[in-house]
Amino acid sequence: MKPILYDESEKSFDSNGIGILSDAMKCIVTEEQNGPFELMMTYPISGIHYGDIAQRRILLAKPDPVRKTQPFRIYRITRPINGIVTVYARHIAYDLMGVLVNPFKATGVQLALQALKSNAITPCPFSFFTDKSTTANMSVRVPKSIWSMLGGSEGSVLDVYRGEWEFDRFLVRLWNHRGTDRGVTIRYGKNLTSLEQDENCANCYTGVCPYWTSYEGDTAMLPDRIVKAPGTYTYERVMPLDLSQEWDKKPTEEQLRTRAERYIKDNDIGVPKVSLKVEFVPLDQTDEYKGLALLERVLIGDTVAVSFDKIGVDAKARVVKIQYDSILERYVRLYLGSVKANITDTIVHQQHQIEKAPTMTDIEKAQAAATAWLTNGKGYKVERRDDNGNTIDTLYLDTPDINTAVNVLRIGQSGIGFSHSGVNGPYVYAFTLDGHFNADVIDTGTLKAALIKLLGAFEVYGDGVKGGHIGYMAGSTGEQDTHGIGVSNANSDCYVVATDAGVAVKAGDYNFHITKKGTGKFTCNVLVDGDLTVNGTIRAWDIIKTTKEV
Repeated sequence: MKPILYDESEKSFDSNGIGILSDAMKCIVTEEQNGPFELMMTYPISGIHYGDIAQRRILLAKPDPVRKTQPFRIYRITRPINGIVTVYARHIAYDLMGVLVNPFKATGVQLALQALKSNAITPCPFSFFTDKSTTANMSVRVPKSIWSMLGGSEGSVLDVYRGEWEFDRFLVRLWNHRGTDRGVTIRYGKNLTSLEQDENCANCYTGVCPYWTSYEGDTAMLPDRIVKAPGTYTYERVMPLDLSQEWDKKPTEEQLRTRAERYIKDNDIGVPKVSLKVEFVPLDQTDEYKGLALLERVLIGDTVAVSFDKIGVDAKARVVKIQYDSILERYVRLYLGSVKANITDTIVHQQHQIEKAPTMTDIEKAQAAATAWLTNGKGYKVERRDDNGNTIDTLYLDTPDINTAVNVLRIGQSGIGFSHSGVNGPYVYAFTLDGHFNADVIDTGTLKAALIKLLGAFEVYGDGVKGGHIGYMAGSTGEQDTHGIGVSNANSDCYVVATDAGVAVKAGDYNFHITKKGTGKFTCNVLVDGDLTVNGTIRAWDIIKTTKEV
């Protein structure tokens, strides 16, 4: 079917809206499991309703052979090339980026989804559904967009409850498992035209060593230390499994072992991660198989069998990404296996996967993420040349066509840039020849610099204070120290500051500081819960509170 154009405020889609875009040349819908859901259309400037195509207006198109048409909001229109423009649109669910939610707490997934709508600060036209009944605590401490709370961040719905999203117009569904096994087999010589197998054993372990530890230093481990993964291995590789967040009190041996066995089963730690990239002819789209259409039809989330005896591939894999021609109503391409992290992921399990390796440091996590990005084997290389055949710059694209690419890495004499909006930018992340480095997050192990200059304030997130300054700080005497580093809240009744004179901490009425001469002063009550060892003399001018004798 041809896409239909609607005004930006349309909700029902029960008419032809502004009109059918009958001159559309191409309309491709791409959907990735827990990832992007977008549309790309090419349209001639001489086509009907061309003058009505504008940003934020809505295109209605089929996303696959089965589901009803879906609305996509236009966010980018390219300049005409040979009289043709390319229009980019995202599923209407992306509107949740602009719907904020008040802080709230929930004890289960059903309550969490209800809270997203009932606590919305701005009008929320979306409804939420789930077939899950997972019980776990979720807490939103500050106002956030509902979109960011769906996934991809710590404390989000996917992070806490897991699951697989489906966007159906203004209905958002969280499935425990999307898709089904329809008994479809993709076999070389029948409908399989090419196959690439990528088997990654980097995260394959033969067992785990579970442990629990408390802030007081109490530790629980199994007598035999290791819980083995099922299977036979010619090597041994054990992963430390930190379960300290599972229990407030020291767990029993049975609790520790049962939790470790469940972790092994849930995460298939002994199974190499296999990704299958295949291209095949869907037989329901060929004349000779019309009678078997339902048997050979696959949808995103479905499980299919892939068989290629020549290289020993005989495995089950899920459909994790589809590209569908909405005009011709047929698949362009299907992707099977497990999707690796890529630059367009907006809703991901990444944070949950990070928490599965609690012993990794932040820099190790950053290194692992960078490795996954750089070894994902995706993308297309295009070299731009001048009239003399000299290379001007090199583009790495997410599609082979420079006009349809959305995610772009550009390398030239002037620098390196990254764009989520095609080859014309903007290049939000860049390292340019003039020495400027633009980024949202910089992960580093050791940062060496003769001078670090921060223009503006910085924030410390978590349970600590927010705001602060580098270069000056108002000390407890009210005088400014221009050689220190510190963080403080807005009214400075709470701060941490370090200068060449010492360290000072203030939290409301409580003060503590140590000078460089080695002396310190507490202006607060001191609570000792444990042993107190003193090498010297204790002089008390007030009451020292303790739970044990000193």
